Amino acid sequence: MYFIDILLNALKRNSAYIPLYSANFFVSFHAFLLIYINSSFLTQFIDEKLVGTIYILGAVLSMLTLLGAGRVLKKIGNYRFFFILVVTEMAALVLLSVADSTQLVIPLFLIYSVTFPLMLFALDIFLEARSKESATGGIRGTFLTIANTTLIFSPLIVGQLVIDDHYAPVYLVAALMLLPLFFIVSGNLRKFRDPVYETFNLIPALKKFRENRNIYRIFMCQFFMRFFFSWMVIYMPIYLHEFMGFSWSEISIMFTIMLLPFVLLEWPLGKIADKWTGEKEILSIGFVIIAGGTMLIPFLTEPDIVLWTLLLVIMRIGAAAVEIMTETYFFKHVDGDDASLISFFRVSRPLAYVFGPIVATVALTFVSLQNIFFILAFIVLFALQHSVMLKDTK
Repeated sequence: MYFIDILLNALKRNSAYIPLYSANFFVSFHAFLLIYINSSFLTQFIDEKLVGTIYILGAVLSMLTLLGAGRVLKKIGNYRFFFILVVTEMAALVLLSVADSTQLVIPLFLIYSVTFPLMLFALDIFLEARSKESATGGIRGTFLTIANTTLIFSPLIVGQLVIDDHYAPVYLVAALMLLPLFFIVSGNLRKFRDPVYETFNLIPALKKFRENRNIYRIFMCQFFMRFFFSWMVIYMPIYLHEFMGFSWSEISIMFTIMLLPFVLLEWPLGKIADKWTGEKEILSIGFVIIAGGTMLIPFLTEPDIVLWTLLLVIMRIGAAAVEIMTETYFFKHVDGDDASLISFFRVSRPLAYVFGPIVATVALTFVSLQNIFFILAFIVLFALQHSVMLKDTK
């Protein structure tokens, strides 16, 4: 209750952001309902060995559309752009709920893979145009906390909706979750004044990243965090179920508890970074916690639900610290008109979901599923060379 009171007070102090926080709630909720069932849904239509390929293809398409989003914004503006995405996403999800053929499911899934990251990108533009640099940590912390709250409850809801591996109700409910966006956005952002957007060009953007070493380093920190997430989303459920023997009901409880640090820590850490420490120290400590926890995974050989849940929570404490610090640091260094930089920053997620499965697939030809977590811990440690070199904002 204490945390809820703090969050409510933060919302009152930043009432101008409530429409965007609300929009982010529904966008995130609809996506998190699907995050753990998408792969299982796809295996009903294609061989499970091809599921990773579909994810990689979706990530590649997502990167390309994010990089080209600035050109679209210049022509139609962010308000219309967001509405088009919402309509497209809803249509794709409704059709997925009734689709019964591979020829229909794969294109629709790829559309979903592209539109969701673009919706987050559009929300970034709305939020950044209103944010003050001195309050970025608190604003971004609240923004992420509201999104991550939905991540905690979504597995429990999915458990009630999925009966006998029938996933259609989940896709339909996810589509319905987007309906409030029409009222929230049209009622509060219709008069949004678009900044002068930069047209994205790959070579100049790469040059800008390379010239601004701090932007480049925070991008790399974001990439390594997303790389960690990609392995956790794809391989941790398999490891816990197939290798350790946990039931899916046990795993859902473990994951719900595991995700609590994203809700409880990101807002206060954002405020701490704003007022006292800056981002560099918290970011580096977060990577150390992630790597240390990941390295312990192969040593935990007993299916003890308490110990496993504790280890998962520890890793997510580090991940929560990294997530809010990368967001805070980056958005303190860009403005709302930096659409090319923001889109390039958001490319880190699909980029990680391209390289993550590829590296894991290669690794699994040489080591067991149990031992690939040693490799992941070593990869995460590479992020430290970027975090410790950042020029802090404090």
